[in-house]
Amino acid sequence: MIRFENVSKVYARGARPALDEVSVDIERGEFVFLVGASGSGKSTFLRLVLREERPTGGRVYVAGRDLTRLSGWKVPSLRRGIGMVFQDFRLLPNKNVYENVAFALQVIGRPRHTIRTTVPEVLEWVGLDGKEKRRPHELSGGEQQRVAIARAFVNRPQILLADEPTGNLDPTTSLGIMRLLDRINSTGTTVVMATHDDEIVNEMRRRVVELSTGHVVRDEADAEYGRREDILPLVGPAPVLDAPGRGVPRRGAPTPRIVVQPEPGDLAAEQAAEAAVEQGAFEHDAPELAPLAEDPVDSHTAEPPSRRARRAMSGAGTGHEEA
Repeated sequence: MIRFENVSKVYARGARPALDEVSVDIERGEFVFLVGASGSGKSTFLRLVLREERPTGGRVYVAGRDLTRLSGWKVPSLRRGIGMVFQDFRLLPNKNVYENVAFALQVIGRPRHTIRTTVPEVLEWVGLDGKEKRRPHELSGGEQQRVAIARAFVNRPQILLADEPTGNLDPTTSLGIMRLLDRINSTGTTVVMATHDDEIVNEMRRRVVELSTGHVVRDEADAEYGRREDILPLVGPAPVLDAPGRGVPRRGAPTPRIVVQPEPGDLAAEQAAEAAVEQGAFEHDAPELAPLAEDPVDSHTAEPPSRRARRAMSGAGTGHEEA
């Protein structure tokens, strides 16, 4: 899906290369963490995938296309198959939630009836049902990032690039965002996420590509971490309260974290979360803990992809979802 062959990128003559003969092969459907200190080359890597930059040397292939030879007029077509999520959300402040997500379809010429059908489905899928008319300033940070993810995913891209998507979020909200990205990956979308968050990387235990001063210094595949059933189960709905006074406590509170996964449409659980927030027992707005809607159904199998993933993972010790 993404292949770098001895790729180098130098921004200015005489400067140190941002990337120096990097070779990486990312398969279709993988979830890959791109890690490294600031200035290591992570952002350059993502810009090369988007064809925002051209390599100084080597070749970049995305979805079978050689980007070093791709004509400029074909770049928009390439980018239609790539979703992008940023640390700072980059929402349009003068548009509401629905309009922000719909805009991604409008600019590529999708018909109005498709937009009217698709946008509500995606907003429900990311846990923002009922928030369509809110402006970005009326949303929490986690909700804004969910809007950004919905906008990136609404066109069902083959690839989703995420540049520090949890960088401005607290740990609990970050976990909800990671569950959502994992859920997107379970539909078959290739996810490449640049991050500084070692805790998230260690919990998810996916493939890790580490860059340092433009070089790949580590490339650890999923298999080296063990089977998926032994790690944090991120596929599925985000945590939600099942009763007032239970769930994710405020920082410093002695109560342990107790969460459940209710049936879709469990309004009582959502109302309990809202009541707890109003009473000051919890530090996150209810939508951060709201259940995600059921997955879009694969037209060929009539079964949601993440349900297939969960079924595979619950097999007799051999189920292994390929990352």
